[in-house]
Amino acid sequence: PMTPAQVALIGNVMVGQRYGWGGMFGDRDCSALTRELLTPFGIWLPRNSLSQARSGRRIMLDGMSIKEKEKAILRDGVPFLTLVWLRGHIMLYVGPYKGRPAIFHNVWGVRTVEGASDNERFVIGRAVVSSITPGSELRNLYRTTTFGDRVNSITVLGGR
Repeated sequence: PMTPAQVALIGNVMVGQRYGWGGMFGDRDCSALTRELLTPFGIWLPRNSLSQARSGRRIMLDGMSIKEKEKAILRDGVPFLTLVWLRGHIMLYVGPYKGRPAIFHNVWGVRTVEGASDNERFVIGRAVVSSITPGSELRNLYRTTTFGDRVNSITVLGGR
């Protein structure tokens, strides 16, 4: 049965596993992680992040500040049944942590600036639980823009 404890049991096995874009080297990317985490509970998700974001009751968050988005996730999100989407990336809301939404996702990294190059990456390269603003603590974060700035919507799965 799908309970927070059962989902966490599987998720805990996945935490720290390497990122694999498009399944490279047999590893998971963000959409493979959400798909494979929820499949044992009878929740089928399509393969890519945009299709997954369209798989339930979608709530648009465009135009909101990060604080407003976090409040919307905490208010409207259902732990382990809510996807958080930004263009090219999907995450799973797992519940509140210290008053902020905690998300589980497999992420390559965050964009940074190194010298004259503004297209570098701080590589995370694994499945992690984080806030919607991973990398916000970095001094060289690109335009100080986090995932939270780019979150477009949340999707509540299962018609809730």
